[in-house]
Amino acid sequence: MAAVLKKRALAEFSQVIQEPPKPPLKRLRITQKQKSIEPEIILNNASSSQETLEQLQNFSQNQLPVSCEYIDGILRALLDHCCKSKHAAVRAKIASLVAQLVATEGFNPAAVPDDIIPLLKNEESHVVKSQYIMCLLSIGKALPQDTKLHQVLVQSAKQNLNDTSHLVRCKCLDLIGWLGSPDQRLAEESQSGKSTQRVLGEFTHDQDPRVRTCAFQAMLHWHNRGIKLDAGIYNAVCDALRDDYEGVRLVTVSLIWTLSQLYPDSLVKVKNTEEVRLIDDAFGKICNMVNDISMVIRVKASSLLGTMHDVSVKFLEQTLDKKLMSNMRRKTSAHDRAKEHFAAGEWATGSKWASDAPKDLIQENDVSVIDTGACGAFVHGLEDEYLEVRTAAIESLCQLATRSPSFAALSQDSLVDMFNDEIEDVRLNAIRSLKRIAIHLTLREDQLEIITGCLKDFSYDMREALHEMFECIHMGTKTCLNECIMALLDNLKRYPQDRLSIWKSCQYIGKNHPHLTLALTTELLSTHPYFDTPEPDMDDPAYIAVLILVFNATVDNPTMVPLFPDHTFRHYQYLRDSIPEHVPGLNLPGVCSMHKVKKDASQELSRFLNNALERLSKVETMNRNSAQQLMEVTIRDLSRLSELEPKLSATTESMSIYIQCHLLVSKAVADLKTSGRGHKVCNVTSTSMSKVKKLTQKLESLFVGLTISDLAVIRQLGLKAYCLQLLATIHGNSRDAACLQMCDDVYQRVTELESFLSTHNMPFDPFTARLVSELGELESRQPAIFLRVLQSTLGLHKIDIHTLSNNVQKAHVVIHEPVSESDNPIRFTAGLTVGVQFIAIIENIDDSHNLRLKIKYPDQEEQYVSIKQADCKAMGGNKYRVSTEVILSHTLWSDPCYIELSLAKAFTSNYNSSDTEISSTNKLETVDLCTPVKVYVSPRPGKR
Repeated sequence: MAAVLKKRALAEFSQVIQEPPKPPLKRLRITQKQKSIEPEIILNNASSSQETLEQLQNFSQNQLPVSCEYIDGILRALLDHCCKSKHAAVRAKIASLVAQLVATEGFNPAAVPDDIIPLLKNEESHVVKSQYIMCLLSIGKALPQDTKLHQVLVQSAKQNLNDTSHLVRCKCLDLIGWLGSPDQRLAEESQSGKSTQRVLGEFTHDQDPRVRTCAFQAMLHWHNRGIKLDAGIYNAVCDALRDDYEGVRLVTVSLIWTLSQLYPDSLVKVKNTEEVRLIDDAFGKICNMVNDISMVIRVKASSLLGTMHDVSVKFLEQTLDKKLMSNMRRKTSAHDRAKEHFAAGEWATGSKWASDAPKDLIQENDVSVIDTGACGAFVHGLEDEYLEVRTAAIESLCQLATRSPSFAALSQDSLVDMFNDEIEDVRLNAIRSLKRIAIHLTLREDQLEIITGCLKDFSYDMREALHEMFECIHMGTKTCLNECIMALLDNLKRYPQDRLSIWKSCQYIGKNHPHLTLALTTELLSTHPYFDTPEPDMDDPAYIAVLILVFNATVDNPTMVPLFPDHTFRHYQYLRDSIPEHVPGLNLPGVCSMHKVKKDASQELSRFLNNALERLSKVETMNRNSAQQLMEVTIRDLSRLSELEPKLSATTESMSIYIQCHLLVSKAVADLKTSGRGHKVCNVTSTSMSKVKKLTQKLESLFVGLTISDLAVIRQLGLKAYCLQLLATIHGNSRDAACLQMCDDVYQRVTELESFLSTHNMPFDPFTARLVSELGELESRQPAIFLRVLQSTLGLHKIDIHTLSNNVQKAHVVIHEPVSESDNPIRFTAGLTVGVQFIAIIENIDDSHNLRLKIKYPDQEEQYVSIKQADCKAMGGNKYRVSTEVILSHTLWSDPCYIELSLAKAFTSNYNSSDTEISSTNKLETVDLCTPVKVYVSPRPGKR
């Protein structure tokens, strides 16, 4: 009896009392700001100037930047030593350090010029002077609102403009450009009343080309600071275009472009006392620089031409004319010339009025064969020997053509000629430029011959760009359309992997040319008015491309329908169901319209999905068996729904995986509560929780568009899987070393999840809240302690199914190359390597850096290879195209076997690391993105 009472007493003490979960406590982390060490610079102890320079160099390399509180003392020490030093190199280095110190954020250097300016006046070394001026410039940039200080600094710079060294004059002009303004005037008596604008104008004629460059550059600095330049400097700037120094010409080209944008409609005088708009004259000047001897200037000029949108059409059209014409000469009719002769009133012989009148003396400088103005500028730019110039010319030509239909028509031949360029990037640029102006163009037969010749190019980028161009451009004649279609079919025969791109191109060609397609219908469908023709094979991609073109042309031209043979109607139904994105809905005789039926069915399926998800809201109030049965039925319905309606597949699949995780967790919790420490139950629970972990990782990795709320519930569900697996492992073998590692993993997961939820202000479910509260108070991570915590938390588990966002998209991969299961093996010498071309289109991937190429050999060995970003091309909208070469290698096999190639996505289990920051310290995991393709390979023995 005593034993029974003792047992009951112990039982009463061992009862578990469930308390409502407490909200997690906010932890405050108090960090003490580290005290900065005061930098030291001791220059007086140096025995030589070389040692002083070494100390200054060490200070600049090891102790910069310094705290603002120590800058005053360091500056005082440096400036004091600068006054005493007799070596120019030391003073120059000190001045350089002062310029770096005054630019420190948070430091106010307003008092420093009072020390620098006297040193500048007394300095004799030109190098040190230039460094002092750089100090003043740094001070002025650090105090952008102090206009009075700027005036003082500019005045100091003007006083040194007459220095004999070009270096000092250049630095002074730089300071004036950054801090001065055109209306500032000098205070010296010798230059009283002279504005800063006039001073800069004088230095544009300096004997040193570097000073001239800085003078023009200072004017550009004024413009960049928002100060409007005076239009009167235009003629001086134009004269500088003939400067011998490349830097001067480069700056003046930019300055002329700037003035043309500020005063486009101002009138300027040209030869023969004519007046033209400033932007037209500037356009001619910049066009003339396309023939400059310097490649850099030619690139600059070619690039600027495309931004001059207000140029008159008559000047614009001259850029594509190869004939040499006089620059800016006004063309008059014969009637106007006769009127001028009659008004002259001069005597003549009578054969022609005023034929022997005195002529004006022609000056030698007025006749120029080189200055061609705008004439042929783009012709020269497109034929330049440097690809940089040709690329810039194509870009500018395209920008101007998009704004002028007449100029676009003239530029068509020039762009088509660039399709034959030897550089692939230039050809690609020409194709894309022609696509941008395709709305203004109509292709001729001779041009189409050049364009279709590029479809034979080995480069996939070239062929794809041409397919996209054909989607936009208009054909002029039936012959053009026929040649284009035949070229696309030949492209399909050469490169079967272009199938989807060619089908899309045929779709838009048919939409854009319905009447021309009507004239080719019988030829394209191979029909005869009297004889029956054999039915084409529906597996032929070329025949499908022709049908796509014809069906899309029928939308706007229904008179084509009587020309269709009988089998075409059956083929339409098949294509409409298999590739609806390329085949439009048509009302064909004998073909029932499934569009309305499919629309109604789609609405019904969406309604069914909503009803299925609404039923899950009652799971929390059901008993365990009923809830599990409902989840199983819902998973089955969602799987079937995903097959019936592809548009809902991402939503249904994500919800199906999420419900499956809940189902497995619910069964595991029930088994652990009822069966306890059974070895078989623990093994089953551990296996099922491993599956839940993989499923939650799959949810996060494969689906794009999940909200923060979705991620919060998914990660809390994954945490339950980790805890249940740990609980089952402890029950199975509590002394195993794996338990200690799993305890650390669970603790880390709890910490990361707490940080994630707190950062995004997401609610904690009761299970997570209790776990965070209990584990936060633990002093040890022993399995026994975790067992007590998890057992007390297990009762808080509830089935609360959250409806995920319906805007999710699943990652989708289509592998175009290599073709799966080829009969011809790829042979290579065992131990060496062989390259296999791999081309795939990936959709709904947020970051291409995490893509991995998965290689699986017949011996089950797996390799994951990172993909170079140069081989991964972004196509917009989370869509990428991977084109790379896979390197395969293996030892000798007895028979040829298949190697599986696929794409996978790498991720880390750390919640706080972004997708683009997957480091080597985190444990990488992968999830497959597609079904692998099989490559038939045969390693052969090496030759002896």
